[in-house]
Amino acid sequence: MANSETNLQINANIDNSFLVLSDFQEKILQITRVTKIVKGGRKLSFRITVIVSCIQKLDNYRMIGLGVGKSRNYNIAILKAIASAKKNFVSIPTILTNTIPYQIKQKFCAAFIILTPASRGTGIKAGGATRAILELAGFKNITAKQHGSSSLINNAKATIKALKNLYNKK
Repeated sequence: MANSETNLQINANIDNSFLVLSDFQEKILQITRVTKIVKGGRKLSFRITVIVSCIQKLDNYRMIGLGVGKSRNYNIAILKAIASAKKNFVSIPTILTNTIPYQIKQKFCAAFIILTPASRGTGIKAGGATRAILELAGFKNITAKQHGSSSLINNAKATIKALKNLYNKK
């Protein structure tokens, strides 16, 4: 167990070293206690879902990543989730920081997300994981609606997929 913990810390240091010119913001979306029944009793572990955002100063891009970490120790689970989120970054240009240019609809598994541009002064009208992702992405005026799924991870992945497809349409 100690060997995997040191490897995780080394990997986290390596991840931080290649993005030196960046500022990271992390937000914990969900902490789930998971118990496993074994012969000797119950084993308690944690599953943590984290969003990591980073502003790259040279390219004018905002990077968003979603990660999930599981461990019997709370702190190790957070480190694993952050490392997983840094591996899954999606680029979003910061030119349009106030709102999105047009409405987009995105489906991921059973989750269905609708992102709509809003006028100045509206703020972020969204709930759950969608709100946290839009805040870390830097949007100021946007509305969102979630349909279909109440799963936090599916809604978060649908939102990230929508933002990714928003700027990659050809």
